[in-house]
Amino acid sequence: MEISCNRGELLAGIQTVQTVVGTKSTLPVLANVLLEAKGKKMDMTATDLEVGVRCSINVEVSRPGAITLPAKTLSEVVRELPSEEVNIGVDEKNRVKINSGQAIFNLMGLPKEDYPVLPKFKTDGEFSIDRDVLSDMIKKTIFSVSQDETRYVLCGIYFRVEKGKLTMVSTDGRRLSYISKDIGIEKKKEAKIIIPTKAVNELNRILTQIATREEEEKESKVKISIEENQVGFMVDDTILISRLIEGHFPNYEQVIPRSSEIKLKINTEELLQATRRVALLTTEKSSSIRYSLKKNKLVINANTEGLGEARDVVGIDYAGGEMEIAYNPQFLISVLRNIGCEEVYLELTNSLNPCLIRPTTGEDYISIVMPMRI
Repeated sequence: MEISCNRGELLAGIQTVQTVVGTKSTLPVLANVLLEAKGKKMDMTATDLEVGVRCSINVEVSRPGAITLPAKTLSEVVRELPSEEVNIGVDEKNRVKINSGQAIFNLMGLPKEDYPVLPKFKTDGEFSIDRDVLSDMIKKTIFSVSQDETRYVLCGIYFRVEKGKLTMVSTDGRRLSYISKDIGIEKKKEAKIIIPTKAVNELNRILTQIATREEEEKESKVKISIEENQVGFMVDDTILISRLIEGHFPNYEQVIPRSSEIKLKINTEELLQATRRVALLTTEKSSSIRYSLKKNKLVINANTEGLGEARDVVGIDYAGGEMEIAYNPQFLISVLRNIGCEEVYLELTNSLNPCLIRPTTGEDYISIVMPMRI
């Protein structure tokens, strides 16, 4: 293999795929990134056998071929190269020469044959969704995913396609986030899958990375292909393929409150900042703060033994009876930081029942937070 390419484009490609690279694998080749050059493109692939990412960059190919190189070393070398023009050559013994300006690096690679084959993106039955819509849906649900691997079906986002809508749900048993959007696809298309957290995080990182590139217009649609045990996402020249979590996601609809006795409209930023301030005086062992409803105000306070006390007040339109309820402040902060509207509704029943948070914009999005013991 012998190619020349632009350093910035090469580095961007490496950064797109390298976070997938397995760091704890017993297979040494999984610490590598696969480079395959032919035509006027070079494909770059990384996988940990659960999630795989492939992207393409523009190169000048003098001799087509393929090689795998340690992802971390390759990234560090390319980042420090002195010139924007990079030449890469591979000999028959898998020795790789990287040349840029006066700098020369000689690395040892592993052959393509040692690298796992990434499943192909199936175009049969694929459908599309707007890139910004998908990114927004991920942002509003990913923080509620469980980190407890013993409850493996909760360690991902439930992804449901039905009647022309895409619904995404996540929960860790103490909070739940739900969002549904009409994405304009065939109403007969149906799918119910659980996508692992790592795959969703990688997808969101790729979408964000593409959205921030300003040198050219990027494709605004994400193509999605769902197979029996895997899902694929394609945007521009980048493909992400992931295995699915097997199992049945719990019936989330039965935990969504159908009615509430108290409905408050509160400025999102004011509630967020007050919660952040008071949360400064909490600890890992004492992680709750109290929200006290009083006439026309919401009093927020924390009292942690050996640390101190904090108190703040947010003005609200409320004329009912007094009530006190406690929450993990990080749960509320996650919702308020991502909800994306100026004001929110808080729907409450009593100090033992969950709080339902929804935007005032009418968007089909809710987040539920369970209270803590006072």
